[in-house]
Amino acid sequence: MSYLGSILTTTRLRIKTAPLARYLGAMKPLFLFVFLGLGLAQDSDTDEVAEPPIEMGSLLLDVRQPVQIDLDGQTIGQLYRPGEIHMAVQAGDHVLRVHLNGVASEHPLTVDDKQATHVLISEGGVFTPERNDDQPEVQAFTELTFAAHADQAFMVQLGRDRFVIDPQTPVQLKRATGSHPLSVRNEDGTVIWVNGTLHLAGTSDVTLHLIEGKSPQISGDATLRGAAAP
Repeated sequence: MSYLGSILTTTRLRIKTAPLARYLGAMKPLFLFVFLGLGLAQDSDTDEVAEPPIEMGSLLLDVRQPVQIDLDGQTIGQLYRPGEIHMAVQAGDHVLRVHLNGVASEHPLTVDDKQATHVLISEGGVFTPERNDDQPEVQAFTELTFAAHADQAFMVQLGRDRFVIDPQTPVQLKRATGSHPLSVRNEDGTVIWVNGTLHLAGTSDVTLHLIEGKSPQISGDATLRGAAAP
């Protein structure tokens, strides 16, 4: 190639490549901005604090009557015969709504994360544990009262001890905290209405309200396990 041809070829290459070089040079700030943005996004992800785990508690519903039960606006059960509902629930305050005998009622409920929360639902109403900020200390013995709500007396056997509970004459006892076999009969002992186990939690006084032909209604921190006798 002649010297003149070489000059012309070099000139054409410079003319074609110059606009591309200027374009790439102009794009450098844009590339830098995108890379910085990606870096900031990555840093923001690492700065997020993980949420603490949810504390769960155990809820036990002892149901003696046909009932529909809602918890915080959601239906959790509908029973047509006596039974139990045992479920895990987030610890803290809740609202229990019970549809019993055609009437709906709401009950504030605090679910503990350290021990099961028991609720009794029976013909006599809804019995929930007292809402205390501080958990009461468990006592070695529990004050226990039997009260008859009928026109006849009841025969009650608690462990090896047997008592006759007359109407309008409550019987007060002191029993060790824990579980005790319990049966409830008519006065002459020929009809058994309840045969189960009474558990005393030891955190409050307990009263068993005796009703003819039905399971006792419990006031206080106690539960009665075992189906009513036929």
